[in-house]
Amino acid sequence: AIKRIEITILEGGSRVISAFPRGFGKTTISENSALWAVLYGHRRFVPIIGADEPAAKSNIESLKTELQSNELLIEDFPEVCWPIAALENKVQRCRSQLHNGELTHISWAADEIVLPSIRVPDGKYTSSSGAILLARGITGRIRGMAHKRPDGEKQRPDFVILDDIQTDESASSPSQCEKRLGLIKQAVLRLGGHGRQLACVMNCTCIQEGDIVDQLLDHKKNAAW
Repeated sequence: AIKRIEITILEGGSRVISAFPRGFGKTTISENSALWAVLYGHRRFVPIIGADEPAAKSNIESLKTELQSNELLIEDFPEVCWPIAALENKVQRCRSQLHNGELTHISWAADEIVLPSIRVPDGKYTSSSGAILLARGITGRIRGMAHKRPDGEKQRPDFVILDDIQTDESASSPSQCEKRLGLIKQAVLRLGGHGRQLACVMNCTCIQEGDIVDQLLDHKKNAAW
């Protein structure tokens, strides 16, 4: 499953669904995949979309904890983790943070992280500079995700992770399943812009027959996945 995610991040274009048993670590895999994608510069804007807003809040808090306290990440990516540590969890410091006299344009919001823009001695920016991690619930504000970069470019998502987007309640409701499937097809998969196929991975658990996961795993009905 991790290898499929890696290939999708690197090559793009595909829609991958991986069904796991409960307790397998789906969310950990989703969050660490997002970090891997942006820290190495493979992807620029990665939303993680969960079952609801509490799940999204949990995703973003987990990502923040990793960036703040994971000693291995701090060793490997000081250009990301040290500016984050310098904030001391005070969001108001983002606007004025400088590196060698330049604004880092870092963001540390309730549902969004924008990694610091750090210029190295050769004048180029680090591979992760300005990358965006965002967390939302599937029934929340999905449409129109975009981030205006300091150079004026409008950045749209280029890889999206659907992390366990069902609840027990929604899985047992045909109307909720239909609504969430519609959001995936009409909103999530169009986040990259018109005419562009967005790379997407769904990590999930089938809760009952006929739920979203059960339908998407049926290759005859959903051959694109």
